[in-house]
Amino acid sequence: MVDEFGKPTALITMTVNPEDEDIIMNLYENQKAWERPDVVNSCFYQKMHELIRVIEKEEIFGPVECSVVVIEFQKRGLPHCHCAFTLKEKWDTVDKVDAYIKAFLPPLSQEEADKCGEIFDKEYLEYVQKFMIHKPCGIHNPKAPCMVDGKCKRKFPQKLCEETVMDDNGFTRPKRPDNGRSFKMKVNGKEVDVDNRWVVPHNPYLLKLMQSHINVEAINSIATVFYVFKYMFKGDDKAFVEMNEFMDNQVLIGDCQIFGCIV
Repeated sequence: MVDEFGKPTALITMTVNPEDEDIIMNLYENQKAWERPDVVNSCFYQKMHELIRVIEKEEIFGPVECSVVVIEFQKRGLPHCHCAFTLKEKWDTVDKVDAYIKAFLPPLSQEEADKCGEIFDKEYLEYVQKFMIHKPCGIHNPKAPCMVDGKCKRKFPQKLCEETVMDDNGFTRPKRPDNGRSFKMKVNGKEVDVDNRWVVPHNPYLLKLMQSHINVEAINSIATVFYVFKYMFKGDDKAFVEMNEFMDNQVLIGDCQIFGCIV
């Protein structure tokens, strides 16, 4: 794919929302989403194909030359997909990246929006706060799942920056202005100020459409291709299983592996 069409333009990761209306309305009374993988997977499947449709058919980012979509299942059972899209018009400038990717809080009130000359979108603000915030870790929550050897493996909190930067390693660091915007979030029973450092990069239109966690990253160098596809096809954890029959010295060892879904 890369030989034929060049490097992917964007990597999109979407996770199903267990509180989605289409899931809730199909649950029995007092039933939880995790108890109905059939309903959750059906909802996710429809959302994923809607995501692919608006990108490939409606061309919200422009004409698409090719795409690769991989489905994975989290250990908690929630499905998510990694989508790599190669666009005809590359995101090779800061202005193009800024047009499609946001990594900062929108105005928190109509008054603030008026002062900044921006549009106050209450629905968009609520979705950012609900779906696109990396819950504070580090000193706020040392035992968070993302913490490895005392550091966040997702590199949060991110550094604030007044403009988008395309570094020499092929990774894009979207704009995170130090504009004083923040809101309170409870972490381990304490209120923490959440500012632009904790916002996950996203596209506002797709966020409002999918109403779930949907991360959008720009790819600006061929050097990132290996990382992107290794990340998408990393597969599931493997385990060796040893079975001992009672009163029998024979040992059977099986190498068990789960194969991910590729669409």
